[in-house]
Amino acid sequence: MHGRRVGAADLAELRDAAEHARHLDSKYGGGSFGSSLVAACLRERAVPLLKGTYTDAVGRELFSATAQLGRLAGYAAWDVGDQAGAPTALHPGPAPGPRRR
Repeated sequence: MHGRRVGAADLAELRDAAEHARHLDSKYGGGSFGSSLVAACLRERAVPLLKGTYTDAVGRELFSATAQLGRLAGYAAWDVGDQAGAPTALHPGPAPGPRRR
């Protein structure tokens, strides 16, 4: 079974979530509420989208946005002393299957 089609609105949502998390991190520090938002976004939005269908161009942007969120989650875990959780945050789920168009 293939996931749903990933489009520009999905990519914008992920980029906006990363920008919002960066703002909260800058304003309140790495252990802020934004950290849990990033983890939830990765788990509930980014990883399912990776299992969707998308063009090569959308796939590149999707992987980039997911990597940004993973990096932010890893930094946030490190900031609160969760060194064991930092690598997990950087790799939030299984690698997606082959890209589908």
